[in-house]
Parts: sequence; structure tokens; C-alpha cells
Amino acid sequence: LLSNAVKFTPAGGRIHVSLRTTAEDAVIAIADDGPGIEPGSVPHMFERFRQGTASTKGAPGGLGLGLWLVREIVRAHGGEVTVESPGEQGGSTFSVRLLRGRVHPSETMR
Repeated sequence: LLSNAVKFTPAGGRIHVSLRTTAEDAVIAIADDGPGIEPGSVPHMFERFRQGTASTKGAPGGLGLGLWLVREIVRAHGGEVTVESPGEQGGSTFSVRLLRGRVHPSETMR
């Protein structure tokens, strides 16, 4: 997620990484002031082979597997990953939520 923030944030832009913990969970958030994500694309960001929209043209290309892999790894640890973006030119925030404490792999693996 941090690599994507660096890749899609223009020179001089800002990336903010934060950690919030409670007794139940920990949330790592990576926010940037890059080009943002068009609203229609947000629900599909974690699909396999999903590529960026017109707002990310010019950024180095990829296969569209990175966010899908992030989601699969986070799910394997019993967590969830989400994205929020107010739209193009508005930046985006990706958050990973993991439960605190011990989760046995058999509880999360398929």
C-alpha cells in the first residue's frame, strides 16, 4: 500500500501513515494527496487485474495484482482492507484493520 501511495502521489505530494489501536484491533491507514480514485472504481479496487483509471495515467504501470494480493494477505490474517476517496484530485486513504490478540491460522485460512 505504501508503494502504491508513493507511485501515485506526484512530486511534492504528501503521504501520511498512521496507526490506531484499541483493545480489539489495530488500524494502519495510508493517506495521500495524489489524484484520487473515481467513485465508480472504488468498489472494484481490490479485484484481480484491476488497473487504475484515467487519473492515474502516467504513473508506472503494473499488472493489477498488488491490491488484490494485499486484500488476500490481510484476509488470511483475519483482517480487512478498505479504501476511501472523495474522487479524482482528492487523494485516497487505504486502511488495514487487524484484530489484536492471537488468531489461529485455521480460523482464517480456507
